[in-house]
Amino acid sequence: MFSTIKRFINYIRWLYMQYLLNTALYMLEPPEIKLFNFIILVVFVTAAYSTYIFLPSQMFRFFDWITHINDSA
Repeated sequence: MFSTIKRFINYIRWLYMQYLLNTALYMLEPPEIKLFNFIILVVFVTAAYSTYIFLPSQMFRFFDWITHINDSA
């Protein structure tokens, strides 16, 4: 049981290290890393919120447009 949890925690740490290495964040100071992560978080939250708010209406308009194309053909 504890071995599985420890492996999972090590895997999460490994993923975080890969994130730091792939984005070259390991060269920044800790406050700069936090600022960068905050900006990325804001971008993702804004994209998710916009998708949640606007995508359903756009999909309804698209499907309405498709059905009108099929009706007129």
